[in-house]
Amino acid sequence: MKSAHGCGATLAFPPPKPLVEPFGDDSFRALLSGPGVYFMCGATEGVLYVGKARNLRERLSNYRVANPERLPRRIIRLLHRVTRIEFDICPTEEAARNREELLICVLNPRFNRAGKVWPRRAGATNLRADEPTHCSKPAALTGLRR
Repeated sequence: MKSAHGCGATLAFPPPKPLVEPFGDDSFRALLSGPGVYFMCGATEGVLYVGKARNLRERLSNYRVANPERLPRRIIRLLHRVTRIEFDICPTEEAARNREELLICVLNPRFNRAGKVWPRRAGATNLRADEPTHCSKPAALTGLRR
């Protein structure tokens, strides 16, 4: 395998696939391609990471291979701890962005950057934890459990 850095170095072993091995490639292909928010959960820790996606299928497929040349160590550690992936389908990318912001503030997931603060965007709604959102309830990916 050639290195992604273009220096001509080769990898001795292919990068691990911590999400493909337990969940299978078909689970990623079956994902919807719309906007949404995804939750990566651990066996005992609950929600480890909350992220948003313009296209859930493409975004979650990026995590299939834990290539150390492409992903930070923090994300590789996360991927090895994930036992379940859930997601919310949202009608728009803006709704997904607002939902992600709310969930990170409420859940405070371990692998989201600590102390991350977002400036309020023009036109963003003032969301509270007790207010309904325009996103659906979380849906677990079929077969995405270890």
